[in-house]
Amino acid sequence: MFSGHYLSEGIVDVAKANYEKDVTDEFLKPIIANSPDGRTDGDTLFFFNYRSDRVREIVTVMGLADSLMEVDIPADLGITTMSRYSTEFPFPVAFPPQSMTNVFAECLATHDIKQAHITATEKYAYVTSFFNGGVEKQFENEERHMIPSPKAAIYDKELKMSADKIAEVLKQKTHFRAPGYGGEVILLVTADHGNAEQMNNVDTGAPHTAHTANSVPFIMTGTTKFTGDAEGEKEGALCDVAPTVVLLGLPQSEEMTG
Repeated sequence: MFSGHYLSEGIVDVAKANYEKDVTDEFLKPIIANSPDGRTDGDTLFFFNYRSDRVREIVTVMGLADSLMEVDIPADLGITTMSRYSTEFPFPVAFPPQSMTNVFAECLATHDIKQAHITATEKYAYVTSFFNGGVEKQFENEERHMIPSPKAAIYDKELKMSADKIAEVLKQKTHFRAPGYGGEVILLVTADHGNAEQMNNVDTGAPHTAHTANSVPFIMTGTTKFTGDAEGEKEGALCDVAPTVVLLGLPQSEEMTG
């Protein structure tokens, strides 16, 4: 049974009505346009979402016969996806992906360097296929450690996440020596976005659940003393992280433009 909203008025009006009830974007229930009956045989469906794992889940249910969910699906659906969310999908793709080669993980594998990708299961895609340039398979000498995420419908109900368990695995895996640095230890810490530094929306006071655009620090420390003149240098960006790391002992690949 459909538990969302049938669109009898404009979609903007439906969204505004939800906002007035303090039901914001990520908590909006599905909205059906044109027909109170929802999907019908022969419909055309276009799927898109920034989170590819979410698209894979719903497209599998709607379009693949071997879906594990027992739901009634209309016949003869025409399914198209915005991007190639899975290499196993037989559906047309509006914008095929660009191939990414010699990404950081592949660069390490090419030079026979061990690497460990550690994450909570909720974020598994970020340090596996996302981090590896859209490649699902593991590279040579790549370990993956998946720590079970807390069972919670939304994470403001379970704030602690799995950081302590991830830290334990990280401690076991950080006994390393940097290539080309004579056995000296180097530790690099960064992130691809901010979030924890802003807990509330400054205008409304509501919880701030999105990423922030604040600058993220890049910390480099270890037994080696790093010196340099930063005057005149451009501000760093995410594209500079991988080249900075590999240049500690490896040649920078042509594909790394940072």
